[in-house]
Amino acid sequence: MVAIREGRGVSGRHVLTVVAPSATLAGLVRTVVGTDALVGPEAEIETQVRGSSGFLRGEFVAGSEALAALERDLAVFSAAHRAVRWTVHRHDRRPRILVLCSQQGHVLTHLLSRHEDGVLGGEIAAVLSNHDRHAAKVRAHALKFVHIGWWAQDKQAAERELLALVREYQVDLVVLARFMQVLSGSLCDELAGRILNVHHSLLPAFVGGRAYHQAHDRGVRLVGATAHFVTAGVDEGPILVQKAVPVGPGASSPGALAEAGRDAEMLALAEAIRLLCAGRVMPHRDHPVIF
Repeated sequence: MVAIREGRGVSGRHVLTVVAPSATLAGLVRTVVGTDALVGPEAEIETQVRGSSGFLRGEFVAGSEALAALERDLAVFSAAHRAVRWTVHRHDRRPRILVLCSQQGHVLTHLLSRHEDGVLGGEIAAVLSNHDRHAAKVRAHALKFVHIGWWAQDKQAAERELLALVREYQVDLVVLARFMQVLSGSLCDELAGRILNVHHSLLPAFVGGRAYHQAHDRGVRLVGATAHFVTAGVDEGPILVQKAVPVGPGASSPGALAEAGRDAEMLALAEAIRLLCAGRVMPHRDHPVIF
């Protein structure tokens, strides 16, 4: 899940996430339900089991005393059971998002619209692009637009500027909205779990920048999009959301497939952002747990 920085809201809303051996999950639930924080109509607890691992997510409103009591009980439980990892995040501030885009603008436009309507799940802090064609569109939404040349001979400098923006704008999540540049392994590692991409195919079938051409060459009748975490392996990061769109015989070119798949790209990325901003994703090897 995206770790959201401490907020100043008055609601005191928090999200608890716990990873523990599945055999201890029942005892874990009894522990958290027995605290003052996880009671009342606004409290929500969900669990999942995957093999020998158990996962718990709780969302609740609590004051400082109830929160401190919950943390003490979790510390006691963790000391009594091995391999228990837990975090509590303050969740009454909307996560801050840095959007990266290139020349294609349909995904960016969709995110800007959702941001303006208040349904994105987070707050766009700035938009960064290696082209300037979307500058006016972004500024029309009263948002910061940053142009950084991404030249092959100076990609390290560009990535340093990107990280400077992450720090300056206190960014919680970096979103690649059809950003057509390969990021270095060191940058992916530094932003691990906080950087999201949308790929224009149902991974792992067609990777790279010409997925629709590959799909057309193979005669596919189902196109889609995949929102996934960014890792050093291109288009190999853990998958969060996939959307599929059927196409008929009239899709006679890669361009026709691309047109059919654009809605899937926009919807897959928006749903992944919503899940991450709501603290509903817990990393687990190559297959994240999603609540």
